[in-house]
Amino acid sequence: MPPPLPGSTSSSLMQGVKATLISSGIGLLLLLVFTVVLWKNEGRAIRTARGLAEGAAIVVPVDAAKVDAQQESKLVHLSGEAVTKVPLEDSAFGIKQLALRLARKVQMYQWKESSETTYSNNDSSRNGTTTYTYDKVWDDKPINSASFNQPLNHTNPTAWRYSSEGWTAKDATIGAFHLPEGLVAKLGEGQALPMNESAYTFTEPNPPQLQDSTLYFGANPLMPQVGDLKVTWRILKPGPHSIVGRQTGTSITPYPTKAGTFIELVADGHVGADVMFDRAVKENIALTWAIRLVGTLFVFAGIRLLFNPLASLGRSVPFVSRLLSTGVTLFSAVLAVMLSLLVIGTAWFAYRPLLTIVLLIIMAALGIGWGMKYRKTAVG
Repeated sequence: MPPPLPGSTSSSLMQGVKATLISSGIGLLLLLVFTVVLWKNEGRAIRTARGLAEGAAIVVPVDAAKVDAQQESKLVHLSGEAVTKVPLEDSAFGIKQLALRLARKVQMYQWKESSETTYSNNDSSRNGTTTYTYDKVWDDKPINSASFNQPLNHTNPTAWRYSSEGWTAKDATIGAFHLPEGLVAKLGEGQALPMNESAYTFTEPNPPQLQDSTLYFGANPLMPQVGDLKVTWRILKPGPHSIVGRQTGTSITPYPTKAGTFIELVADGHVGADVMFDRAVKENIALTWAIRLVGTLFVFAGIRLLFNPLASLGRSVPFVSRLLSTGVTLFSAVLAVMLSLLVIGTAWFAYRPLLTIVLLIIMAALGIGWGMKYRKTAVG
């Protein structure tokens, strides 16, 4: 790893004020955006739950071997072998595979910049020292070295000989039902495509080296240089899958629910509709809590940045600075949790007013009961 390259940023008083205002502005933006995100998340979660409950109650199991016209436009569940007759082809490498999906992944060895800014507790003018480090990494996306603080000797190629690409079967079927490309794209993760000398053909100059199941473009795979490429493939072979969706002619499309959501569930193997809906319910709960937690963290970050000027007041006195910083951080954390709970609770009231009222009555009754019991204990 190359040594860190320091870059000093000497800020005047005006620059310090400007930096403080910018951080407060970013904090306010984060606070507003993720308050809305928390609100929207509750609505999404409730609509999704209602849609899944509706779907689980009306889904009809059908025989994938034939299309029953009586089930047209209904929510159906089918299971069987997903197959295709037309091979998928990566013409650049002469690869042909009878598969539901074929994906090429290309990675380039590139420079990556990281930075860290530190501030001195004894400096009231917010002078900062930014340290830049540069590492070489494999990445499947271009890294723009022109924007580096130290672009000299850390230059990445702008042109890629090959790029990542994917192919999806257009004729995929399960029994008598055709599977749209969007549905096939949801099926399984697939597996790495094993490679050998006979699995591909390459007629262009500067052929790659085969290393395990990777095609390597460069002088030495053991000593990669910036600009070297690694190419790998993933494949989803024909196999058993289960689908829940709307029967539309001989195809399966997303089913619109009364809650305003769409149902289109997939699973690897032969899986019953009840299991698929149960998984979808659990995924919805997990996603809801994940967004709640992430949203609360960003609300905290927003509040902390918003109060950053207050935390900076005692920067010239280390003890006072640490005390203020800790106090502002704790205050921001408590305020973030309270605000997030308020937003979530208000959203629940907006989307589920009756249930919210019932819960409030129960909570009030428990509180009154606990208070009366505590009073009797105190009197006794």
